[in-house]
Amino acid sequence: MVLDAENLGAISTEKSDIEIIATDSVSLANDDSPFGMRGGNTFITILSGMQTVTQPLDAGGEDINFVSNDVAISEDIRSIGASLNIRPVNNAGKIFIGDNTSGMDLTDILHLDTSEISKLQNGFKEIVIGSTEGQHEIIIGDQNTDTGTIEMLDPFVIQNSQPGGETYIYDDIIGTDDASLTIKG
Repeated sequence: MVLDAENLGAISTEKSDIEIIATDSVSLANDDSPFGMRGGNTFITILSGMQTVTQPLDAGGEDINFVSNDVAISEDIRSIGASLNIRPVNNAGKIFIGDNTSGMDLTDILHLDTSEISKLQNGFKEIVIGSTEGQHEIIIGDQNTDTGTIEMLDPFVIQNSQPGGETYIYDDIIGTDDASLTIKG
């Protein structure tokens, strides 16, 4: 489904795949349900703008894929045993993970801060940032501080496989439960 909307809600009681391409920023919200999205494999591509999660998203054990210039997560995202994949639209797009304590310009940067990461509920098979086609500049933490931490509950994969991709880690990455860190690229 291709759409141009401000708010979006989709529920598949049969756990069918949900595939959506939005032309601009969209907020996951559904006034008729406590969930913004609920179904099978969930693929959401935002061609321009920001993906906003303002209601819980539960894919019922199926993968969740966000392709967007930026994300804003204020509600829980879960899908036990599945992959959560987050990447920018542009394969060379920048990604910043962590808190922006020094006021870095985040224009045109996919950014996940620690409060958004805390909304990624325990139980994912893996949380993948970037893609196999990526030649991103991935920055984890603020290079101007030495006190930041990123806490992960599940296996955390940085995918930056193409020539020209760079990954910088400035914050401590703390894993609990079955968390691990894999960097590909």
